[in-house]
Amino acid sequence: MWRLLRKTADRLGQKRVRPLEERFFRRFCGRTLIVHKGLDLEWIEGLLKVGGGGGHFRIDARHLPSHRPTPVEWVVQQHVLPLALPTPLLVTVGDRSLAVRHLRRGHHIFDPAEIPSILEDMGKHNRVHARIVYRGDCLMSETMLAVTDNDYELPGETD
Repeated sequence: MWRLLRKTADRLGQKRVRPLEERFFRRFCGRTLIVHKGLDLEWIEGLLKVGGGGGHFRIDARHLPSHRPTPVEWVVQQHVLPLALPTPLLVTVGDRSLAVRHLRRGHHIFDPAEIPSILEDMGKHNRVHARIVYRGDCLMSETMLAVTDNDYELPGETD
């Protein structure tokens, strides 16, 4: 039965399944991901107290790869983690791109209250460690800031 449906769909020129990238961007455009390898409960509680902090999708990379990854798991394991940046990572998803910045100052994780300022710095000043761009048939990554450069401008500071 399924074979007949697939053949019919192929004959009509329809795609059977959208590529994982397409599904990922359709679902997560305009969203923020926090990719980590374990966060302590106190840090997560602090994140939830920050305005909008509960809206970040948290992806625990310790559980990747899964047998049948979801689109977000696939993008994280195939494109974000290979950047080899320190975790946790803050990832903003645009309509066809990802901006990636790690959340460490030296060996310490930024306080969750700093995330809004970091997000503003990523958007307003384009200060990201990497950008991953979807170009029709593949995702291409570009390194930007040095891994050791993770300062940000506080809101209201001038250039």
